[in-house]
Amino acid sequence: MHRGKSIPSILNNKNSKKSKNSPQIPATADEYLAAGVDFEEAGEKWRGGDAVKSTRFFIRAVNNYEEALKKFPNSFDLAYNKARVLYELTQYPKLAAQLPGALLDHLTTALEASRYALGLKQDNADILFNTAQVLTNPDPDPEEGRVLLSDASSQPPQDDRWATIVEPVTLDTLLDTLIAQLQTLATLCGLVNVDAGRGLAWIEEYSTPLIGQKLQDYLQGTTDREQEAGLAKSNFIAALADANFRVQRIDLGTYERVLNDAYSSLDLDDHPEGLCDKAEAFISYNASLRLNYDAAQSPDVSASRWKVLSAALDHLTKSFQTSLCG
Repeated sequence: MHRGKSIPSILNNKNSKKSKNSPQIPATADEYLAAGVDFEEAGEKWRGGDAVKSTRFFIRAVNNYEEALKKFPNSFDLAYNKARVLYELTQYPKLAAQLPGALLDHLTTALEASRYALGLKQDNADILFNTAQVLTNPDPDPEEGRVLLSDASSQPPQDDRWATIVEPVTLDTLLDTLIAQLQTLATLCGLVNVDAGRGLAWIEEYSTPLIGQKLQDYLQGTTDREQEAGLAKSNFIAALADANFRVQRIDLGTYERVLNDAYSSLDLDDHPEGLCDKAEAFISYNASLRLNYDAAQSPDVSASRWKVLSAALDHLTKSFQTSLCG
C-alpha cells in the first residue's frame, strides 16, 4: 500500500514543552480533515509575514493528512489535500527555502502524493489539473513524473462515492469532469517539446477509456451535450496528433489524416467556438509543418499548408459572422 513520502520534519524538538491542554486526537476522517484545514489556515495566516511559522503549520497539515491516510487509505479528500499542500509548499520561494533537502525531492514527493490521489479518483478534474501542474513544473523530470503516474492509471477504479461527499454524482457531473480531463490533457500535449515516447504514450493510454466507452456512457443520460463533448474530444485528438508529429512519433500523412478526421463528424456551421477551435487546430498544423518538417518548402507540403490556412481563415470568418447573427 502506498504511504507516500514525508517531508523531513522541522518540527521535532525534544525539549519543547507539551501544552497543558493538548488538543484531542482526531478519530474519524472528517476530524482529520478539519484538523488539517485548521493547520492550513494558520499557515496561510503567517505566509506573508513569518515564513518559518507558516511552513511549520503547513507541514503539520501534511503530517496530519499522512497519519490519517494510514487509518483511512481510501479517503480521496485526505489524499487530495495532502498532495495539494505538498505542491503548494514548493511554489512559494520563502516557504520552499525552509524545507530541508532539494526542491526536486519535494516536487517528486508531491507527484507521488498526486499519483496516490489520482488512483483513488481518476475522474476528478481537480486532482488531474493539480497533477498536470506538477508534471509541467520546470523543475522535476517530466518523463519520470509520467512514469510514476502511469501506475495510477492501471489501478482498479475506486468507488465514485468517495469523492461525492457534498452532492450526488450524476451523469452530467461526470461528463463535466471528463470534458475537463480532455481539456487538461490537450493542454499537456501543447507543452510537450521533447519526448522519449513515454509521456505521450501515457496520455494516449490514459485518454483511451475517456474518449471511448466512458464518453458514450456519460452521454446516455444527458441531453443536448453531444456537440460540447464531441468538440472536447476533437480538440484533444488534434492536440495529441500535433504533439505526436512535433516529436516525430507520426509522419505527415498520418497527422493530416487524423486532423481531418477529428472534426469530420461535427456540424460546426452554427457553433462559433467550435469553428475557432478547428481553425486553431489547422493553424497549429501549419506551424508544426513549418518548424518541424524538413521538406516544409516542397510544393506538396506548401500546398497542404496553404489549404489548411485557407480553411482556417474560412472558419474564423464564419465564426465571426455567426457571432454577429447570434
